[in-house]
Amino acid sequence: MINYIDIENNILIIEGKYVDPLTTTHEQILYSKLAVLEFCGWIEESLDQILKDYLHLRITTQNQTYVDKNIIKNNYGFEYERYTRRMFCSVLGIKNLETVETTLNGYGGQIITLESILLSYTRIRNNAAHNSTPVGTTLRFNAPSIVLSHFRTIKPIISDLETTVSCLP
Repeated sequence: MINYIDIENNILIIEGKYVDPLTTTHEQILYSKLAVLEFCGWIEESLDQILKDYLHLRITTQNQTYVDKNIIKNNYGFEYERYTRRMFCSVLGIKNLETVETTLNGYGGQIITLESILLSYTRIRNNAAHNSTPVGTTLRFNAPSIVLSHFRTIKPIISDLETTVSCLP
């Protein structure tokens, strides 16, 4: 089961530090990076957990270990087409993935929103993770309040994804 509470609380804590009047511009950039990295880590862990929960009652422990090591942990991104869809297809099978995508698209085009957020945050995360932030830097990242807004947008989609996958045969 996915933990939706801790990530929201973490981003709220970061947002509180970000808006503190004593926070410097440089510290705001660091807090923005932290919010982005926390959010992206949560997305990756959530997608992994959905698949692990699906497999838990469906295959042997030995095969769960194999899938975890060779498919789930061997996935290094969450851009939808390039990483997430391929990982879900490998674990669920194409027919089950088709069912999941059809179901989520029936909920107001959630797959399109998911793809968009994942693509956007793939770029943002890569920039945050692969650049240092020296004093005086001009790097820009989403403010924690924007990250929180995107979390609140993606939360029901991840929840529906979790529910839909858990109902598969």
